[in-house]
Parts: sequence; C-alpha cells; structure tokens
Amino acid sequence: MKLKEIYNKPIERAVNPAVSATKFDEETKWVEIQEYVFTDEIMNGLFRILDAIKNNRPYDHVGIWIDGYYGSGKSHFLKYLDYCITPGTQEVALNRFTETVKSIDPLDDTHSLQFDFREIESIANWLKRATIDTCIFNLETSYDNSTDKKKAFLHVFWNEFNGKRGFNKFNITMAQHLEKPLADKGVFEAFKKRIAEEGGDWNDPGMAADMIDNELSLVLDIAAELAPSLDKESIRERIIKRDTNMSIERFGGELAAYLKDKGDDYRLILLADEVSQFINKERDRYLNLQEIITKLSESCGNKVWVACTAQQDLSEIMDDCHIVEEKDKEGKIKGRFEVKVSLKGTQPEVITQKRILDKKEEVIDDLGDLYNQTKASFDLQFKLPATYKGYESKEDFIAYYPFVPYQFKLIMQVFNSFLNLGYVAKEVKGNERSIIKVIHSTAKANMDADLGKFISFDELYNNMFEEGLQARGQRAVNNAVQMARAYSTNPKLAVRVANVLFMICNISQTDQLVFPATLDNITSLLVNDVDTPRLNIKNDVEKVIDYLCDNNIIRREQSKQGAPETYQFYSEEEMRVATLIKTQQVDTNTQAEQLKDIFFKHFSNLRNKEQYKTRSFSVGVTIKQRFFLTTNNPDVQIEFAMDADWDNADQLALQNGAQNRLIFYIAPQFQANKRLFNNFYWFCQVQRYMATPVMNEDNANTRKEFQKRAAEVLSSHIIPEFQKILDSCPVISGMA
Repeated sequence: MKLKEIYNKPIERAVNPAVSATKFDEETKWVEIQEYVFTDEIMNGLFRILDAIKNNRPYDHVGIWIDGYYGSGKSHFLKYLDYCITPGTQEVALNRFTETVKSIDPLDDTHSLQFDFREIESIANWLKRATIDTCIFNLETSYDNSTDKKKAFLHVFWNEFNGKRGFNKFNITMAQHLEKPLADKGVFEAFKKRIAEEGGDWNDPGMAADMIDNELSLVLDIAAELAPSLDKESIRERIIKRDTNMSIERFGGELAAYLKDKGDDYRLILLADEVSQFINKERDRYLNLQEIITKLSESCGNKVWVACTAQQDLSEIMDDCHIVEEKDKEGKIKGRFEVKVSLKGTQPEVITQKRILDKKEEVIDDLGDLYNQTKASFDLQFKLPATYKGYESKEDFIAYYPFVPYQFKLIMQVFNSFLNLGYVAKEVKGNERSIIKVIHSTAKANMDADLGKFISFDELYNNMFEEGLQARGQRAVNNAVQMARAYSTNPKLAVRVANVLFMICNISQTDQLVFPATLDNITSLLVNDVDTPRLNIKNDVEKVIDYLCDNNIIRREQSKQGAPETYQFYSEEEMRVATLIKTQQVDTNTQAEQLKDIFFKHFSNLRNKEQYKTRSFSVGVTIKQRFFLTTNNPDVQIEFAMDADWDNADQLALQNGAQNRLIFYIAPQFQANKRLFNNFYWFCQVQRYMATPVMNEDNANTRKEFQKRAAEVLSSHIIPEFQKILDSCPVISGMA
C-alpha cells in the first residue's frame, strides 16, 4: 500500500492555506466548507456571533471583533460565518457545524463548548427562515486612496452597501445622485435596459465607468427621459467633481430607511477583513470606525452588524493609534465591539492533522497493525526531550502517521525563529497557514512511498521551505549545503544533516535549552524507518558532523555538568576566522608555554627552589624540549614526556639513567585521547591567531567570541582531562 492510499482526501489535490475573503468560485466554496476544521475555539466563536445576530441581546452595540495572529485562520473563519448565513451555502455549512456539535459527548471533558446542541439547532432553524444579506470584503482592495482617509471606513462601508442594493460600488457619487434617485422613482431597471439598447452593460462596473467618462451626456439624457424631474446639470456637476455629502449621520439614515420594510428577521452584516492593516496605526481611521458602530447601533435597531478581523486585539489597536483615554472612556471605546472572538489559541497541528492527514476508514485496521508491529521501536528510535511528543497511543499513531507529533511543535519553533532572524518572509511563520502548507507539500512529496515509511524532520525542509528563504537565510545555509555535497562518503546524508542543523541550531535560545542540537537529537530527527539500527544512523551522523566541524561549518560547544556537547552554525565572519585559525602553525614552543600553565597550576605552582625540611634544592622542568625554572644543572629535573618515543613505561624506566630525573609519562594517554589532542591543538592555534593584526570591528568582535570559546574549552575540557592524566599516568624516578 502506498502512502497516498491512506488519506481520506486526495493528497495530490491543491490545498490553499491562504484563504481570500473575496474569492467565491464554486470549487473554492466547496473546499473551504468541506475542509473546515472545527476546534472548540472556532465553534464557540461562531455560536457567539450567530447568537448575537439572532437575538439582538444583551448587546448595546453592533461591532464584532475577531482577532488572531497572521495566518491563524481569521479570513477562513469570516468566510465560514458568511457560508452559514448565505442561502446558497447555508445548508451544507450549517449542517457540518451542527453535526460536529452533535457528535461531541456533553460529558467529554476534553471539550469546552460554551453552548449545547439545542442552542445551535435553534439558531440554525432561525437562520433558515430569516433574511440576511452579507457584504464580505477586504478593506485594502475596496478602498479608493483618493478619498479622505478620515472617512476611510465610511467610504468603504457605503460603497459595499451600495453594491448590495445593486448600485455601483466603486463610484459613490454616481450611486447616490444617479442610480439611487432612479431606483426611488422605480425606473432603475428600465434605465439599465435603455443603456443595453445603446450597446452598454450597466451591470458591468467597468463599462458603466467608461460610459460616465466618455458618454455622460447620453447617460444623463436616458435618465432624464425616464425621470424628467431629475436635474441633469446638477447631477452632471456632482459626478464630474465627485461631490457627495458623506457623513456618518447620512449613512445611518440611509440604512434606517432601507430597513423600514425588511421585517423583524432581516439582518445586514458587513464582514470586513484585515481591519488592523487598514487602520495601520492611524488614529482618524480607528475613530471613524468607532463612530460608525455607534451610529449603526443607534439608528438600525441592531439589524446591521459589522464584523472585523484583525491581527491585534482592541487594546493593541488603541496603543498603536496612541489613543490614551480615561478608564471609563476606554471601556466606552472597547464597548463598541461587545462580541469578541479570539483565534490566537487555535492549534495549527490539530487543524492540519484533520484537514490534511485524516485517514480513510478502510485503512484504520492496517495502520493499527503497523502500530502494533512497530511500537516497541518508537522509544528507541525517537529519543526526544520530554516535552516533544512521540506517539502516545494507537489513536495518536493513526491520526499523525506518517508524521510524528513532535514535528509540528518543532517546525513551528523553527518558522518563528527564522522570522525573527530575517531568514524568511512574514508569510512563513509558525501558524496554521504555514503548517498546513509544509505538511501538505511534504506528504505530497512522499505519496508514492510504501506504508511503513516515517517522514523524518529534515524532509520538512523541502522546496516550499527553501523557496521561502530570504537572501540572508540562503547565505546562512548555502556554505553548509555546498560542503555537505562534497562529502564523498554519503553526500545525501550529509545534506540531510546540514538541513537539520540549520533548522535546530537557529531556534530561539529558550527553545534550545529544551531541544539542544546534540548528536542524539540530530539522529532522532533523521529517523525515517524503525528497522535501521539507531546506532548505525548515529555513527554515520557523527562522521558527517566531524566533517562539517573540520571544515568550519559548525562548531562544538562544551556543555556543563556532564551534558552532551552541542553544535552551532558559524556566521560568515566566524567561518572566515575559523579558517584562518586552522591555518595557524603551532610550534613546540607555543604548546610548551600553554602546557606549562596547566601543569604548574596542577602541582600548586612549581618554583625553581623547593624546601624539604632543612634542605633546599633547585627544580627544573622540561616540556616538549623546552626548559623552565632552573635551566642549569637543577637538583631535580621534572620531565613531562608528551611524545611516544618509547614503547612503554618500562622501556622508558630502563633508559632513565639520570638519578635526579623524574618523568611523568603522559604520551600514551594524551595521544589516545583524540578529543583532548585536537582541542588542545585548536586552543594553541587560537592563541597564535590572536597575535595577528585585527582587520576591522567585525573581526575584533569575532575574535572576542573565539577567545571566549577557547577559554571555555580550556576550563571545561582541556584542564580537567590533563589533570586526570597527571593523576593516573606512570611516574618514573631516576635509578639510584
């Protein structure tokens, strides 16, 4: 069985996680209704709004505020609200909503619904008999920039209302002074027919605009023919000058007049998307919106509602607009939007799992069998920090397979950190939109894999992710990928390791405390089956890491208190400095100087004269053929033998003919300890590089970082390891 056969919906289908509030073709409507995922937060929000619209109480104002982070699903929520109201989509949208509520056991404490089935059923029945008009629009695309920004909301709302009445929604002067008078006199439809006889199409806003620009006299003649009392010249002047007396008072009056014969069960809902972006920290625009809500509440008897989506809550909007009010006035402003829905707590992983990874009923048993066969390997293969979940049950496995639950949390952390670092555009963020996109594209790329494959974390770094990288992010990873491709043993694995390192080395410092870039964690992120022994994967990964370290792509960082070492990416300047450090030639004098400091401190600071009872004697020290302390025939000559010039300590003892020679035979342990050997040599290279001229300010800052890291390696590893050797190595005294 192929992976594409396990999904409830075709995995190769197009999935657009970025919902447009103004796209309403039939395919889009069907997908957005059928694939909408109801979380408790979403269901509570839909109920709260629909209940307010139906009952007109207990609210004094008609503002609805829907906030959520970028990509949290605000536009989709707004459209689903519209689908529940609009006759053409109402039945299927409401049925999906009500059936979801009905399927939830009231005693199930994993849910937190603020209403019951009977309440939403009552609302659904009312919606089916009520008459509700909606205007859904994106403010940025509906606004005419040539108009007064202080009346920005009024202009857009009035245009949308005109469009709902069948008038032109792009030219408010034409709608108010030509079309509306014709409609009031009952001849608007006849007017449109006469225009058609002249070869025009008044229902086409573009053609209507062309006729106004090029054939205004003809248009006005036809209007006057049907309504002789119209003042053609006054209308002409107003249209040419775009002269309309726009006020919130007049708008409220027009709406009130419109509602007179509509009945108790009529509602008009203005659904405005991206309000916070439209306000854009402009105080006048915010106050214009507030005043409109106030007037509609007064004039329209709670039959006209305004629902707004925004990335910020009302307090944040007020702060951005520098609106400082006394507490009672602030409450008054916020009170215009008494119905509030926040989507900030939406769980992207839950929505993605249900929308993308939902499984066919007929494969549930097969997945259950796969779980039973492989569950013993999960803890071994997916060794993860405690807060990153693997599969906790068979149901968990069926829901998330072929992905592993921890991947959703970790990729969100990667996205958010990359955004903060400027590696990606704001569209790539740890939200519902980005998670749906990356999970769908990865599942689609693996659709022809056989059942039994697990998608590893590095596979989330796919084309979708790479295409989202800004130049800064590309520079940060390109050197690593190019170096990985040159890894002769297994370039494919090396690139996978480089991608994983790039992701987890760049999560926030807080997240790195919980999920550090250790060898074990990197290995877990690369597991894509449960049959390959983990130790084999780990050994191969370690070789790649050594290769990347040797080539100055990443660096090792010593951890404290016995924790495993971690890895970090070098910056571009750090790579350059690291390469220069690697070119430093370290002679025996440099090594001897550094070893002297370590050894002398271990023996409580050796001196050239030592006292034993009543006798004093001179002391000389030899390290790497370099003499310290007393250099001319000392009474005691201490030698730290660093080179393996003898087969063993016994052979050295036999050849030690000098009575005053005391030898610490360090060589075998030092040269066997490759990590100590390499760290010490690198430490000496750093000291040599620090003696070279400083190039610029960036170079000076980078030098400080390397000096700091070298000091950490010295204190946390080099000194302790040498102390262990000095305390345990053979000590050979002279022959009597």
